[in-house]
Amino acid sequence: MKHGGATSRLALVAISVALLVIGNLAVIPAKAVNTGSSPCVADLQTTSTVVTATYGTYCYLAFLSGTNTWTPPSNITTASVLIIAGGGAGGAGAWAGGGGAGGIVYIAAKSLTPSTTYSTSVGAGGTSGIASITDAVANRSTNGSDSWFESSSTFVAKGGGAGASYSYGQGSAPYSICDGSAGGSGGGAPECNNAGYSNDGGTSTQTLPAGANLYFGTAGGGTATAAYASGGGGGGAGLPGTAVTTTQTAGAGGAGTTSFSIWLTALSSAMSGVSGWSTATSGGYIAGGGGGSANTPGSGGSGGGGAGGNNVSATKNGVAGVTNTGSGGGGSGYASGSGLGGAGGSGIIMIRYAIPSTFNLSLAGNPTSVEYNRSITITASITGQDGKVSFYANGKVIPGCKSKQSVSLVATCSWKPAVHKSVTISASLVNSSTVSATPIKTFVVKRTNTR
Repeated sequence: MKHGGATSRLALVAISVALLVIGNLAVIPAKAVNTGSSPCVADLQTTSTVVTATYGTYCYLAFLSGTNTWTPPSNITTASVLIIAGGGAGGAGAWAGGGGAGGIVYIAAKSLTPSTTYSTSVGAGGTSGIASITDAVANRSTNGSDSWFESSSTFVAKGGGAGASYSYGQGSAPYSICDGSAGGSGGGAPECNNAGYSNDGGTSTQTLPAGANLYFGTAGGGTATAAYASGGGGGGAGLPGTAVTTTQTAGAGGAGTTSFSIWLTALSSAMSGVSGWSTATSGGYIAGGGGGSANTPGSGGSGGGGAGGNNVSATKNGVAGVTNTGSGGGGSGYASGSGLGGAGGSGIIMIRYAIPSTFNLSLAGNPTSVEYNRSITITASITGQDGKVSFYANGKVIPGCKSKQSVSLVATCSWKPAVHKSVTISASLVNSSTVSATPIKTFVVKRTNTR
């Protein structure tokens, strides 16, 4: 019985250990995967929603949807981060306002901790309300979703405000149905004549997070209280939406910002798989507001904003904002029936950091040995960015070869060996980080010609 009891206890221990191992395995996070090419290889949770590019002396990453993680290269301690939220949808029903662009947050030099994983979340664009001119609540379109870097409470870009839907003569509501929705940039106002409402464009709710350097967001355009059958334009990242001032002539979406045109150029080829993105951003704009609707519809704001619909059946629906621009959708028109607002364009998160530098050393002529007291040139060939190179012989700085500024990614040192023995030549490069080269070992031999 004792033996059987011991066996039972051992079996229970084995089962417990097995369960513990299985349980631990169940919570091990998925292994990170890599994308991109050297020297711009990115360490991510998933690669399917990320594109990469190398441009000039920088590596670029663009996160296109959902959540993800990024672990910076070990020698990268700072990066610039551009966060754009999803754009608001255009209003539905008839003569509706355009959606506002998603808010933008820019961090010029985010400090990074080596081996730390950073989280990202890209906001989706807003969606249209129902095609109705009798239900001002149900036909209300939705704002875009927030985008954020690091966490949902640190660096957050606010989703764009929806354009207001048709509300003429529909009475009061629990919110101002005749005003565009507030958001990163505000949505445009619709056709509405309800007493007590001023038909204002939505305001911007974007603020500057602690540690960020810039933010962008503007207001949507309003509409006249008279029966102008027109919607105001949604606010863009660069300019507010246009208000309605003339009957049957809608407000245009506000233009996006051109502050990041170099980023857009750098990523243009990598983003070729996203329909319309390269064309929408080719002028250097991103995050435009959606146009309002009328017989003469409002144009979408430069940078991807959707145009408003008009009073023709085939074109009464608002045009969607371009994917991954954070732009607003166009407001809906009316033609023998109600229309739908254009969906807001989804947001995007971009990261830029200096190309991680590497460099190699070589001796002129690649000799197997060098001669005592005869000068020879050591060349440092750099990949990445220029910087200052210090050259060493057996760990000591070679005279005249400390902190030599490289030019066109090359630095040289004239070395005159002063000892008869084996020598290890090494070097360090300092630019945005400190990098060491693979040392060269050589032997100093007697000089063959003393003259």
